[in-house]
Amino acid sequence: MHVFRIMHRLLSATAEASRRTGNGKRLQESRRIAVKKKSVQTFSSAECLEHMYHPISSGMSFTAWGKLYQRSLFAEKKLEYPVGRIHEDQFVTYQLLDAAECIAYVPEELYWYRTRSGSIMHRKFDRRRLDLMEATRGQCLYFLEKGENNLASLAVNNHIRTEFSLLACAREGADAETGDLEAELRTALKKDCRRFLPGAELPILKKWVFYLAAELPAGFIVEKLRMF
Repeated sequence: MHVFRIMHRLLSATAEASRRTGNGKRLQESRRIAVKKKSVQTFSSAECLEHMYHPISSGMSFTAWGKLYQRSLFAEKKLEYPVGRIHEDQFVTYQLLDAAECIAYVPEELYWYRTRSGSIMHRKFDRRRLDLMEATRGQCLYFLEKGENNLASLAVNNHIRTEFSLLACAREGADAETGDLEAELRTALKKDCRRFLPGAELPILKKWVFYLAAELPAGFIVEKLRMF
């Protein structure tokens, strides 16, 4: 019954919104769910995308869960979630947001994400995790091609930080496979810094920190830049 309450709450948010989204929260096995109602907020596509690139402060994210879309958005953009990929939402959500004229956001914990061992995000780091890097790079190219400088800069910042985060995860491994992945990630990071940072509207200090950290092998710097 809770699923139907979620759907009703999102559908009731606004009749004009092309996309509806709700907040989410993680819980452990023994936790119980309690939802507090809050007022609905509406955003343009650009406003919502800006919030998505600040997930900690906004509570929004590019995840597939906690969202309802008009089916026509998928048809108009000819979008499908990529088969066989993980982080598949990162390949698609931003394009759906960009296509929507109005987005309704319900700032309530409507969706609860149960953490468990053996899930994709809790498995040993492997090559499949690099799907995330490809997806966030695609976001950069998408907004750059459209000439959306502000969103492109936010996408670049997110992409470089994602690469540092993946690199830190690869460094935590101790076998030959993760060692190869670390070298591959390091090469991709250097290349993407040179490719995207010059035109990004980011603080000069942040750019130089990214440039320097991409060249230095020091593990502690990579760890700090996961959330820089």
